[in-house]
Amino acid sequence: MNLDDENQLERISFSDPAAGCTLPAAEEIPYPDEPALTALIDQLVKSLNDRDADRINSLLVREEDQVEWIPAMPKIQEYAIHYQADGIVKLDLTWLDCDQLLNSQFWITLAESDGLKIDTLREKPACKNRASVMLGDKSELAAQFVKALTETDYFDLLSLFPGTTPCSETGFDLWEGVKIKSAEVVETSAAGNGSAALIEIDVDDPGCTQLAAGKHRYCLVMEKTGSSVAIEGFYRIMED
Repeated sequence: MNLDDENQLERISFSDPAAGCTLPAAEEIPYPDEPALTALIDQLVKSLNDRDADRINSLLVREEDQVEWIPAMPKIQEYAIHYQADGIVKLDLTWLDCDQLLNSQFWITLAESDGLKIDTLREKPACKNRASVMLGDKSELAAQFVKALTETDYFDLLSLFPGTTPCSETGFDLWEGVKIKSAEVVETSAAGNGSAALIEIDVDDPGCTQLAAGKHRYCLVMEKTGSSVAIEGFYRIMED
């Protein structure tokens, strides 16, 4: 196949939405009462430090997010609340691990349910800190790629591309909307320093990515650089 022939292949970008796609408008909730927001985050931090699963569960709206236990982890020393918009809060955390301070972020979506509560809580890596995974085997790289596809894990997916691949902060939200029923490596081939994996994907809802709904074939093109294998690109094979 000719990678430059648009009649044969269409390059897929995971950092840009498909043409004409827009993110669904978030349900707008007014700026939360500041004391209520501060109290909610304070309870969350205390619950994590005390490993109090029951208290954390009382703060969560979704039953499927309930936890049975909280693993041992460093203590949170400081936190800073940054209200974004549309009920989204970025929470900067400083943890003390032995004598070392660690920094991380939680992204929280708020909900009104018998008072202010947490709808979703997740860690969202910063694009600038994204590290690329280096693998030495094309079969392993293709398998990891398919795993990230089926789990719709945006940052795991991008980590398999070279570090120069664009990363969009909104890509996380776009990628979460994709429903992939199945993804399977059908066959692999190699020539010189290049290799390719033929992947069949069944997409239920393409959301705002460039993956097409239904069953389609895609080509994962890989290149060997030194002792490692990296992704050159991901292409949809155009049907005749």
